[in-house]
Amino acid sequence: MSFKDHLQKSKKQVDQYIQNYLCDLESTLTRPGLKDLYNSFSYSLAAGGNRIRPILSLLTAETLGVPPEKVLPLGAAVELIHTYSLIHDDLPCMDDDDLRRGKPANHKVFGEAMAVLAGDALNTEAFFLLTKNYSSQPELALDLISGLALAAGAQGMVGGQAADVIFKERDVDSAEIEFLHMYKTGALFRVSILGAARICNANAYELKCLSDYARAFGLIFQIADDIADGNKKLEPSFVKAVGLEKAKETCNALLQQAHQALESFGDRSLGLKNMIDYFAGPRSPAREGLNVS
Repeated sequence: MSFKDHLQKSKKQVDQYIQNYLCDLESTLTRPGLKDLYNSFSYSLAAGGNRIRPILSLLTAETLGVPPEKVLPLGAAVELIHTYSLIHDDLPCMDDDDLRRGKPANHKVFGEAMAVLAGDALNTEAFFLLTKNYSSQPELALDLISGLALAAGAQGMVGGQAADVIFKERDVDSAEIEFLHMYKTGALFRVSILGAARICNANAYELKCLSDYARAFGLIFQIADDIADGNKKLEPSFVKAVGLEKAKETCNALLQQAHQALESFGDRSLGLKNMIDYFAGPRSPAREGLNVS
């Protein structure tokens, strides 16, 4: 099976899990207002995307020799957080985008108030999803909830979004760009990988290796996108901060670090290796103009 086929198989597995989750919710949200809320957040949750974050969880389980079904709830929870962030990002007070993944943004269909509430609902449902599926292991559940809260909040994604708002108003250096990428985007990649590793009972050394990989993946994901855009981006980018050639050198160095971090896992880590190659290579999704949000 080619890696792209493997990705599609994993995506279908994630999509089916999310669809089942939506079906369960739909049966409980039937009253006026609740039905409208369901329509709003299900619109965005089912609107496409490559499910990169939950797929990283599945590939981590594969690397550790654990059935992927064990980490699906975590992967779905992270996807709920990611989707809520996109709904809020598109609002007029943020990036003011009319389209998301080629379709009208949530607030253009359901109105700004319902879009805000849809994001709020997905945010909180993510944590309910974790408690529902991992409550039989209280220590693990607490660890996953804490990890996702840190990754999604002021010390992670939301903190990165706040920095992005400020950075748009001035020039930034490479250290600030790295900080931005590690918080705004990298935090959810990290929890997708390390949360899955904890579910799979990874030891301290395995967690350290996967943490190194997760850091490299988060940076490569954004730097490759910046390279694809060159100097066309209006917002801060790694290319603007250090130049195109330095950005390429950094991307290649990070790729080597990621592969080295996975060496001890042997062939079981081929999926994670292929995943980072897929985004860093000369025909990465970013450079082919594909949607990777």
